[in-house]
Amino acid sequence: MSTSRVFWTLVRNDSRLGSTFRFDKARGNVSALAAYLLAFGIVFALGGLLLGFGMHISDLFAERVIAILDFLITPNAFTITFLFYIPFAFTSEMLPREWKNGTVGWWLTLPYSRKLLLGAKSMAGFFRFIKFLLILFISSEYLIILIIYLQPDVENFALLHDLPQRVLYSCTIALLLSPFFVSMGTTGGVLSKAQMKGLPVIFPALFLAVIVGIFSSPLRAVFSSVAYLSPPWLSLLLVFGVSMGLSTLLFFFAINVLEHKVEL
Repeated sequence: MSTSRVFWTLVRNDSRLGSTFRFDKARGNVSALAAYLLAFGIVFALGGLLLGFGMHISDLFAERVIAILDFLITPNAFTITFLFYIPFAFTSEMLPREWKNGTVGWWLTLPYSRKLLLGAKSMAGFFRFIKFLLILFISSEYLIILIIYLQPDVENFALLHDLPQRVLYSCTIALLLSPFFVSMGTTGGVLSKAQMKGLPVIFPALFLAVIVGIFSSPLRAVFSSVAYLSPPWLSLLLVFGVSMGLSTLLFFFAINVLEHKVEL
């Protein structure tokens, strides 16, 4: 089997493990995926009905929904921090799960390089993050459509026309910086199992230093709440370059730690 086929097989396996939905077989023969989709569909539909009913009977409620949606979608400290944390969380739990499930011995003895094994986990975490962004975008567009058709005359309706643009811009920033935070998560997962004193404390400090460095540099214009009106393309390209550079350094650091400092 070629290296590329092995890599994507490992990615599919890690992605499947990352989204496992435990279902009691004694309750029926419904597949785990079908049960998950059914539960998600019911919750989403009920939430949409409740929101639609509230907006239909109350202009004030509709205005509050718009204000909250505006805050959550516009690039700000809360939104950016939340979007940065998601890819980190998705990947940081993947490697410790091998210890939790008792499969680390099998995983580390696979006849493939540590680079291939860690790369597959990082890619699986990245794909999970992309799915999260798609759900975020679809949900926000759904809310916007509800407001437009149920309460077209609310006081701050003007905010709605550029909300999709702000969603896309926030998601773009998150995607550009996601390689760095995916590698952060992978490295954090490796360090949590490494026999190294001091590094678990130094690692968060380095993380904060990078964040402060980005926000105190000219690149901070990328995170402006009005940057979506005229995107700074050069700064966005530089942000992606910084993200990829730091991601590469962290990835090879994690490989070195996994090879020499992690024990079964």
